[in-house]
Amino acid sequence: MNPVLVLLAAMMAGCRSVRPVPQGVVLPDAQPPVRVEVEPAGVVVEGRFEDAAGGFSVGVPEGWRARPGPGPGLLRVSLTDPATGVRVEAWRLSSETSTLQPRNGCHWTFADAGTYRDLPVFDAVRVGTCMPDDPMAPRIQAWLLQRGGFAWQLELHLPQVGMVAARRAGLAALGTARWDR
Repeated sequence: MNPVLVLLAAMMAGCRSVRPVPQGVVLPDAQPPVRVEVEPAGVVVEGRFEDAAGGFSVGVPEGWRARPGPGPGLLRVSLTDPATGVRVEAWRLSSETSTLQPRNGCHWTFADAGTYRDLPVFDAVRVGTCMPDDPMAPRIQAWLLQRGGFAWQLELHLPQVGMVAARRAGLAALGTARWDR
């Protein structure tokens, strides 16, 4: 037998792990947190997201994923196109909101107000482009408009690769936005 292995085995047999003796009260393992289910902000019915609060809907193009926000939250829905990587978000804000809302890790480098024709509305809207701090993060284009007693910030989150195709797909989806009230 190899004397080095015998010596190593003897040394390992003599070593024991030393654990400190706990001081004070030892707390029991925590129970897993209870998950509170929150009603979604709306549902998708026949290819359209319908806001549960009423008044807003947007088409969900075929192949896209719709993810409603939490009912009491500001985000009403997020739509994602797996083919282009564009994400469309609809935010319902206080009616007093008159400027584009800040985004973490992104700065509004362009903002304007006017009658832009990207959306199916005919009155003036605020528009802006938010440039991310991370050069690989999506660029955000946004429209802020007043509808149904709320301010709505509609956003396109455009990937850095394939931005033109993603913008075209996102604008087509936003073009289906409707406010009934």
